[in-house]
Amino acid sequence: MDSAPVTQRTRIGQRTVSKGLSQIFIGLNRANFSGQLLAGITLLAIAIPEQLATSQLAGVPAFTAMIAFITATLVFFVIGSNPIVSVGADSTIAPLFAVALLRLAPASSAEYMELVAATAVVAGLIVMAIGLFKLGWLADFLSLPIVVGFMAGIGVIIITHQLPRVLGVPSGGESFISRLQWISHQFGHVSTWSVVLALGTLVVMLVGEKINAKLPWALAAVLAATILSAVGSLANHGVQQLGTVSAGLPIWRLHWLSGPSGGRSARPRSPW
Repeated sequence: MDSAPVTQRTRIGQRTVSKGLSQIFIGLNRANFSGQLLAGITLLAIAIPEQLATSQLAGVPAFTAMIAFITATLVFFVIGSNPIVSVGADSTIAPLFAVALLRLAPASSAEYMELVAATAVVAGLIVMAIGLFKLGWLADFLSLPIVVGFMAGIGVIIITHQLPRVLGVPSGGESFISRLQWISHQFGHVSTWSVVLALGTLVVMLVGEKINAKLPWALAAVLAATILSAVGSLANHGVQQLGTVSAGLPIWRLHWLSGPSGGRSARPRSPW
């Protein structure tokens, strides 16, 4: 029995940016269209809750992360060369700049949103410069202990940001220590259903990964938790829900670029 021909893939490092929209769909045919469509829908179903969670880590409105995801996807669709990369608001970077910016401005304030916009633009310009001048090799100077420590620190920050939602208690505090102190004072108000949903989602993803790693267990866990929350009206039992997402056109927040009088100075506050 003859096996199906294997399509030769170009190594990621040797891929070039597609020139023109006509080349973007190279490799897509009637035989694999349904699989590609299913993959896109699955990615979208996972990316939307991921982006909403990232917005909470960054301390910005939920629709802000969705705009970042949509914009980045459209741009990468035209100029990107890696077919397996998902772009959008990054959950590893968002809490880092949020912790830094909270020392300069109160959360959810107009000044905080301006700082977020400025940080995003500056970071984007730096990444563009690295790509244009092919400076990616600079990452080779980061030793393994530094990378491991960096990722471990990000994990700790994400856990402290998400722990109140896992426990079903209000979030509070701006620094790592103050957040832990706030959580310790809320143990008497922990929602059992919130903890059950969080642990159940984690178990489904971990066990499902061992059963069949090809299936979208994260998507199944999110769908199951959403259905259970809606059917059981768990919002009445302490489970926090996102609620209505306010959608609208982006607001120009880079007032510093409007003129010399638009600049502001911010004095850092103590992280402790």
